[in-house]
Amino acid sequence: MPQPAARSALEDRYFTRMAAALGDKARLADWLVSGTVADIGVGGGELSALFAATEGVTGVYAIDDAPDALRRLDQLPGVTPVAGSVEQLSALAPLDNVVFCSVLHEVYSYGGGQQAVTDALDAAAAALRPDDCAVEEASLPLQDRA
Repeated sequence: MPQPAARSALEDRYFTRMAAALGDKARLADWLVSGTVADIGVGGGELSALFAATEGVTGVYAIDDAPDALRRLDQLPGVTPVAGSVEQLSALAPLDNVVFCSVLHEVYSYGGGQQAVTDALDAAAAALRPDDCAVEEASLPLQDRA
């Protein structure tokens, strides 16, 4: 079986495109419950920064496996950068929110298909508080919260 290629440095245009796409993703903040947030695969961290400024949020762990993304996260107030991916959730538990924003398709494509997605969601569920939590994915248009 071929080995995955080493992760190359992310280009500035990647971060520019991620920042420009904040729009609808920002509506995820309306769905957060009070407490801690783990944001998985954060890119430039714009959404993590928005979460950190959201009323009731007490801390944001911005988890990414790209060193150049992590360097950008160091500059965001209220955001704690964490190197890695979903495997880090157990060390951060218990959490109140785990956010997968437009990232589960990458877990599927680069992580081993449907089983990798199932494993990621299982890890999120195991890290969440049983009575006060939310798991979110923004790959589809969001409806207004009623």
